[in-house]
Amino acid sequence: LEFDVVFVPGVAGDLLPDVRVQQNPAEKGQSLDFELRGDRAVLPMFTGNFRQFWFALRDQEEVEERRTFYVALTRARKRLFVTGAHWYGEGQNVKKPSAFFEELAAWGEATGLAEVDRGEDPVEENPLIGHRERFVRDWPGPALRPEVDELFAEGWRAAALRASEDPSEIGRAAAALSA
Repeated sequence: LEFDVVFVPGVAGDLLPDVRVQQNPAEKGQSLDFELRGDRAVLPMFTGNFRQFWFALRDQEEVEERRTFYVALTRARKRLFVTGAHWYGEGQNVKKPSAFFEELAAWGEATGLAEVDRGEDPVEENPLIGHRERFVRDWPGPALRPEVDELFAEGWRAAALRASEDPSEIGRAAAALSA
């Protein structure tokens, strides 16, 4: 399964890789015990120390994220775009490129096989703060428009009802459009 062009967005710190522990059978009842899984040989085993087990799980999450990242990278037949941003949502802290991005960029720069553009330095304050509110402030707009529609002065619903009762209304409306 390959594509001519592949985009891998969001390769920024805390996004990709996302090493938040997802599967922890010691704490989450919905997680299948690792001893019962087919891939148990590569999974960390609980040996009585929750802290060590949690760190091992986090390391395993990074391995899984790396595997997924590898799959994404190897789907590109001709062009691959790997991107990240300094700001996501309305977070207060600037995102740095992730370790995955840095590794890939270093390889691309060393081999000359990739063009690396790190973009501009981040601005001091997140420009996305309040964006959502600004974007939807006037949405969806007034239900009734203040201006009168020249073709349907009494409203399009009334015109549609009239046209359903008298099909010649459609011809009159069409003639009014071309006038």
